Amino acid sequence: MKRRDFITSAMCFGLMSTRNAEARERVVIMPNTELALRNDLYARMARNGRYSAARVAYRINRLGGARTVLVYVSPDVSSAKLVVFSHGALATPDVYAPLLEFLTTHGYCVIAPLHDDGLLDDLREVSGSSEWKFPEKMTDMHVWERRMHDCMDVLEAAKAMSETMGVEIDATNPMFMGHSFGALTGLLLSGATVEGPEGTIKGISSNWAGRILLSPPGNGVFGLNATSWETLAGPSLTVTNPDDQGVIGQSPEAKLDSFYLPPEGYRHLAYLQGGGPSIYSGQAARPKTKEYYIFFDLRGAIGAFVSAYADRNEEAFNGLYDGTLEHGSYKLAAIRSR
Repeated sequence: MKRRDFITSAMCFGLMSTRNAEARERVVIMPNTELALRNDLYARMARNGRYSAARVAYRINRLGGARTVLVYVSPDVSSAKLVVFSHGALATPDVYAPLLEFLTTHGYCVIAPLHDDGLLDDLREVSGSSEWKFPEKMTDMHVWERRMHDCMDVLEAAKAMSETMGVEIDATNPMFMGHSFGALTGLLLSGATVEGPEGTIKGISSNWAGRILLSPPGNGVFGLNATSWETLAGPSLTVTNPDDQGVIGQSPEAKLDSFYLPPEGYRHLAYLQGGGPSIYSGQAARPKTKEYYIFFDLRGAIGAFVSAYADRNEEAFNGLYDGTLEHGSYKLAAIRSR
């Protein structure tokens, strides 16, 4: 399906979904209760898993040469598959706690580096008065490079972290997830190319089992152009919504580039019916609001993608393609694959 046709159909889909959401609010059946009574693919992917959520993140300081990280893992597990998370600019991993804790209930260990561009003091130059250097930092290729190394260092230090925590971190099929500036990190870790001051620069085509790109930048910013995605490697899930303007001010339509421009094969899209740039963390998902149900559909898409590619779950893989995942959802996310 062409991009314009998809957006048109998604808008119609959203109008129907709004009516469905209003009906659900009248019934007042909360997802946690409803999904617990179901056993379809969507219910199993979107609801909390069988493990207790990680309520407190471990903070590990520069173990094995890695940057300081926050580690989210359920207290119930002795072994957990690895998800590396890269936060957005001017943020820290704990902002995304509702999403990261959800993954821990399904037995995953989420390790999130504290990138130095997320710390406000590092973005400010003090010389008599405070001057914010945010735009310069966002376009500084050295910052991009440090972010990539932060994530790669986690893979290198996984064994040492396992010994420190007493939980085996299984990095056999590691997953990457990043939001906004963190999604750019994911593109660079997938072999995308960017135009820098000294010419074309190719990212690292690292061995991730899959990449989840939440609100990824599109053509026209950060040195990305129409050919940047031609060298993109590995499965990917792009997540965005029509209200997703974000900190860089790029149109929401441009964020679909990570789905439409890479070579065909194992490309997945979850197009949410609203929620804006703050929906991805889960902080805006308050009970009885539309955002609450959107966040559950977001959880369902991410849960299925991780299960399909980290766990090699054939049912979840097929559900991303054949419509069964979307069929069981709250119809607030259109799931597409190519």
